[in-house]
Amino acid sequence: MIPTIPKDKLPKISVITVSYNQGQFIRQNFDSVLAQNYPSFEQIVVDGGSQDETIEILKSYKHISWTSEPDRGQTHALNKGFKRATGDIIVWLNSDDWLPEGVFSEIVEHLRDYPIVMGACQVTDKGGAPTEYVPNVCRSWFDILKYWIFYSSPSQPSIFFRREILEEFKLSDGEYLDEGLDFCMDYEFWLRITRRYPMVRYIPKVLSYCRTYDTNKTGQDMDSVYREMSRVYSRYSNVDASAERKLSFLIPFTEFSEDVKQTVGQAKQQSLQDFEILLVDYNTDAKVGKQNRRHVLDFEKTVTGLNIRYLRCLDGNIMQAINHGSRMACAPLIAVVPPGSQISSTLCFETSNLFRQDIFGLVLPFQNWPEMQSLGDKSATGGTGGSIKLVELFSSGYIPPVFIARKVALMEIEGIKSWQNPAISMRELILRLTCRGWHVRVDTSLDIKFPNEAQQNFNAFISLFINYINAKLFNDIYAELSKDEFGKLRAKNGFALVLPDGLISNAKNLLSQAPQNWELINYDSSVEDLIKHLNQYPKFAPISYLLAQKMELQGKNEDAATYLSNFKTLREQEQI
Repeated sequence: MIPTIPKDKLPKISVITVSYNQGQFIRQNFDSVLAQNYPSFEQIVVDGGSQDETIEILKSYKHISWTSEPDRGQTHALNKGFKRATGDIIVWLNSDDWLPEGVFSEIVEHLRDYPIVMGACQVTDKGGAPTEYVPNVCRSWFDILKYWIFYSSPSQPSIFFRREILEEFKLSDGEYLDEGLDFCMDYEFWLRITRRYPMVRYIPKVLSYCRTYDTNKTGQDMDSVYREMSRVYSRYSNVDASAERKLSFLIPFTEFSEDVKQTVGQAKQQSLQDFEILLVDYNTDAKVGKQNRRHVLDFEKTVTGLNIRYLRCLDGNIMQAINHGSRMACAPLIAVVPPGSQISSTLCFETSNLFRQDIFGLVLPFQNWPEMQSLGDKSATGGTGGSIKLVELFSSGYIPPVFIARKVALMEIEGIKSWQNPAISMRELILRLTCRGWHVRVDTSLDIKFPNEAQQNFNAFISLFINYINAKLFNDIYAELSKDEFGKLRAKNGFALVLPDGLISNAKNLLSQAPQNWELINYDSSVEDLIKHLNQYPKFAPISYLLAQKMELQGKNEDAATYLSNFKTLREQEQI
């Protein structure tokens, strides 16, 4: 852990500036550093051999330590500057950027006990006129990783960090920045650092002015920038997986049956033999679990060339088995397939190809489930599915736990939270990933045929509780976003759900009429218990419906009609 800077020490600040033919801007940069009126600083300028007026300007500033010679590009020049830095605190300030007054004094106190701090950045045009305010709010490593989200990569001139970070996060070649990167060396650098030190120190003030215009390096090569960012993304999106294989087939089970063997056999036929098989046993009986493990070990001897792992989940719940298996997966992609599923021989290959699109976090392979195909927008995909339609999601039936996901996406949201009720779990998973900026896709071209015996029972539950299910999801998502400053920025820029205040108010009001943990109540309770619930929660419509059913079974048709009428009245009053 990086030690704190003593209170009685005035830390030295090193400003690193690289330059090439930036004479028209560079005076403003130097003057802004001098205007800080801070007693302990240095400015190191690494010039690439400018042919304009830059050298004459450099000679006129006594505070600058500079060199001017050809280099291998901006990243190489920055590495040279970092090596020469002697300060306790580092900032790299591009030659066409500048600082407002008082920044050095502002950031020092924040960096005494944490190694990195950032503030807002004011983007300007070539002439210095403000064009865009970038808040640079606190964000996690996962937020920075998703480069396709606006502002995901923080504005570099407004970031200050302790000198020790450079040494702690050196690359294997001894350099500080990756010289194989021309545009997004800072993106890679922040990903390296924020795994250990998230960007959680924020000063709500403009700490830098950053020029952006068509002819500067980044402005004229955005296609190249995104291609390079994709390279870095591929490097770091696999850090939560050891990447031993391309794909993990995750099969949750309670009994090592012929259905399990069938699905393993289907996986064995893959044309791309770059996968592992995770058999996740969630039977709570220790004796059965021991037998299952023995069966798996014996079965493994009968098949060759397969990487099979047996995992034990003690929660007795399929969704927790999926959570556990996802954490233990050694591949960046995870295909969840229940026992008895039939898998096409090209699934591993097609999945690897599909997830070359970095934005994809979750794919629902609903080829044999026509009811679910309406969730995908086919307008731009030639009829093979498409982006999830969230409006359809809120009125759809049971969504089975069959999916292919990027492990890093599941790790970001810490798995499925509503694991206790499978009728809700997949809805929650889809919404939370969407709100984090991951793309969720329904794809009918991926050939996974899976058993769907649970559909009817779950659909009956969903039909009865749909308004409460949606209210719970809205309320939970809102609570999660309200604590996520960068999440608010995602939503503002169209990368997450925007939940109107009126919708949340309706959701909270509806949930206040229901028993706590209503989704976990045993609705096979006796008539007496249901009546007790109704007396305590008279506006909770589902109880009246369940009572009407029980009265009808007992031949009490008049009572059944009364409860059914009450249910209809209450259901009409449910507002979402």
